[in-house]
Amino acid sequence: MSRQVVRVGLAGILSLAVLAVGGLGVGLTQVGNRLTVCASGCDFATIQAAVNTASAGDTIQVQAGTYKENVTLQERQNLTLQGAGSDQVTLDGSAGVATQKPALFVEKSQNITVEGFKIVGSRRGVHAVESTGLTLKNSRLENNLRQAILINLTQAQLSDLVVTKTKADLDGENGIGVNIFDSQVIMRNATISESADRGLALQGNNNPTLTMDNATVSNNKFTGVALYGSAQITIRNSTVSNNLEEGIFLTDTARATITNNQITENKKSAGGCCGSGIVARGASRVTIEGNTIARNVEHGIWVGDGAGVQISGNTIQNNGECGIWADGISIMISGSNNTVSSNVKGQLCGAPGKFPKGFGGGK
Repeated sequence: MSRQVVRVGLAGILSLAVLAVGGLGVGLTQVGNRLTVCASGCDFATIQAAVNTASAGDTIQVQAGTYKENVTLQERQNLTLQGAGSDQVTLDGSAGVATQKPALFVEKSQNITVEGFKIVGSRRGVHAVESTGLTLKNSRLENNLRQAILINLTQAQLSDLVVTKTKADLDGENGIGVNIFDSQVIMRNATISESADRGLALQGNNNPTLTMDNATVSNNKFTGVALYGSAQITIRNSTVSNNLEEGIFLTDTARATITNNQITENKKSAGGCCGSGIVARGASRVTIEGNTIARNVEHGIWVGDGAGVQISGNTIQNNGECGIWADGISIMISGSNNTVSSNVKGQLCGAPGKFPKGFGGGK
């Protein structure tokens, strides 16, 4: 292990000169240690031992192998956990299932980066709470229980992830791929599939936000993407398909902007419920633009309760019931230039008077 110290350049020299005559000075910028982890011949044999020793700025390099650990980072800053790749490094947190410990727990920490791991068998693969600057990337989370990723009161970026086969907990609860509470998250290039419950759930009453770009949410056993409370989401350039009950569901005062996506082939549950591409309920507000919404078992879009939707420039075709079902006197529908055609039971159904002139489609 060696710590490199890099001094600032000309600006730092000038500042030190100012300090010499009583002005303001500039300190030094540090580049941290590289700590290695492997079964034999490295600085540490476990990831937790390396974390316990690491200082701010350090990178913990985890070499190929399976690590049966439940790793905790509490009140830590500026650390990188760098696995050799999700096809080479497995973090198995199964020993913590009975005691409800996740494979990786990050609490009250800042600027933590985790990359290059396969995380399996855990009650929650990654659980982050009250943290900022969390980055999780280039990793695979598979066969975890309850939630593969749980983010609570945290600011995070998720990218280049595969989240698959999340199971219900020992008590039969949940089985959610990615669960976000009262947090601010950006997610890019992620695949969420085969969850026992919802693929992704965004919830809370303190304006939790998610931007989801170039993601695939598919083949989950319940809703693909679900929003509750005051959740706010932007979904773009993504695919939401083959989920049970609904592709995308909003209720309460949730807000969504859904643009340039493929929302297709969502199906009824085992109990025979639902199967629409997008469902807006409660007092939710949704902008739906430039999407292909097709071949869903029920409606392309279902609008009910007091929801408000702006629907423009979409192709809504070949759905099993109606292109759009408008249900309730309190709903609000606006928009234009949609192609609504070839839906089995009709194009604009329920309350056709709710659709404005130029909306597109017809009975």
